[in-house]
Amino acid sequence: MPNYFFKRVSYHYDDETFSPSYGEINYQSISGDKQAAEKRLLQLERREYQTAYGMEEFDQVLRRNTSAEEQEQYLAALNAFSMEQFGFKFMEKRWEPIGNTPWRMPATATLEQAKAFRELSGIRFYELVESDTEVPSLVGVYLTGKWTKAEGWLTYQGVKHSEERSDSGIPERETKIVPYAFAGESTVLRAQKQGLLGLSHGDYAVQLIGKPGEISDQPTLLRALVESDQQLSFHPETGNIVPAQYAHNPNWMAVNELLTNKIFDLRILPEDLVVAGNGFGIDMY
Repeated sequence: MPNYFFKRVSYHYDDETFSPSYGEINYQSISGDKQAAEKRLLQLERREYQTAYGMEEFDQVLRRNTSAEEQEQYLAALNAFSMEQFGFKFMEKRWEPIGNTPWRMPATATLEQAKAFRELSGIRFYELVESDTEVPSLVGVYLTGKWTKAEGWLTYQGVKHSEERSDSGIPERETKIVPYAFAGESTVLRAQKQGLLGLSHGDYAVQLIGKPGEISDQPTLLRALVESDQQLSFHPETGNIVPAQYAHNPNWMAVNELLTNKIFDLRILPEDLVVAGNGFGIDMY
């Protein structure tokens, strides 16, 4: 019997616009009942439509409408839908919400209205994932403590929206420190390329001490790697490998492969840690 999970659609800024980049898994699974899972998906989507913290989610769909005419047609369709269903427009034009207030779906909106808006707009906050396992095996980044102050699982502050709402109708937010969890090494690499691992800040900052010949069995390869990566450099006095000035995503994964003592290991996350982070968006899937 299949289990259904809800994959969060997230957005990455590439200096021009926001676009889908990675998702997070909400592990509140529904077993075997696809109809119930589809209903829960719409409940999650409606809650997000009723929040609308910013314009990033809307901008990513406009990107698919390349010409000005297509963008006008797209926004006209959304404005017509919003006026017909809720009595107010969606937005005037790109990045110009009505009265400088982001559009929100009313608290009284039905699941049918949320479904219609989802299909018309193409705006997705979640996708349905089918799996034969109760909890998919996920990989975490485990810091060895050799080259960072922190030791243990790489974590971040996850956020979950509760069913309770504030006086303004916005879902309440709860935060929790949870481990990063990935579908595999390829997704860890993608996260690192997007600067999401944060191995240059605070207790997670990598501090290598020693020249390539002192910390690696392959010093020639390690030196060539650093010299070819604009995000890395050698300290002029110590010869230690350090992030370049203004670096935001040094290729620590490639460096890690060449070190005698690793910065981190990729390990299977224990199921209890995965479940403990349920709903906080712990997985870049």
